[in-house]
Amino acid sequence: MENTKLDILHDIFVRTREGGFVSLHEIEVNTALTGSRLRPILEDLKEEGLVNEQSGGFFVAPGGIHFCRGRWD
Repeated sequence: MENTKLDILHDIFVRTREGGFVSLHEIEVNTALTGSRLRPILEDLKEEGLVNEQSGGFFVAPGGIHFCRGRWD
């Protein structure tokens, strides 16, 4: 997995580990990437089953929790 994708996943994991979600705008601010650059990366993370999206933003999918905990906890 490329570094940018891992960085974005880590950001989402850290910000949503206690519940909730992180908006696309927050991810843009935290990563200094535009929405048009982020969207394909986020779609890849969704296809890999690591991230889910709801109307308010993104959160780590149940399948991604194990990956994230194994890597960053």
